[in-house]
Amino acid sequence: DKQARSDAANAANLALVSMIAMLGLCVATAVAARQLVVRPMVRAVADIKNIASGKYDFVIKQSSRGDELGQLNAAISSLRDSAREAERLREEVNGADRKAEEKAIGQLSSALTRLAEGRLDMGIADRFPEKYEPLRENFNITLDALGNLMHEVLGTADNVRTGSSEIRAASSDLASRTET
Repeated sequence: DKQARSDAANAANLALVSMIAMLGLCVATAVAARQLVVRPMVRAVADIKNIASGKYDFVIKQSSRGDELGQLNAAISSLRDSAREAERLREEVNGADRKAEEKAIGQLSSALTRLAEGRLDMGIADRFPEKYEPLRENFNITLDALGNLMHEVLGTADNVRTGSSEIRAASSDLASRTET
């Protein structure tokens, strides 16, 4: 009888320690996901909003990571540089070029606004005048790259969420087994 109670107490303690360890693992996973995915994404959104509002004099935190978030920062940097170049071109042109330039800048501005709103599927379809065409092409290339990276980042975040759910389910399963 005494042995049985001791075994039951040991099993209950083991179950409690296991549940605490699983809870700690879940919390650590959530904190890691926030640090590794959420915060960089929030910074990326702020950078894109700066670009959309015409602010180009800011530093984009280049990540030494070779993952999708590092590539996302590089794409945002390229986008900022393209937008800055568009602004410079707008200031350079005059006379007859002014109208064509305004059209290109208007289309680029509209595209940047759509991008800031999260629309990664809306490139610039209408060709720009010849001297501005590289801006349109670079924007569309950058937009495609950004869309692909966002797709990969969302997949990674989904995998983290799935892993956390599986850990939580395993912890609950272990706890229920220990109680019986």
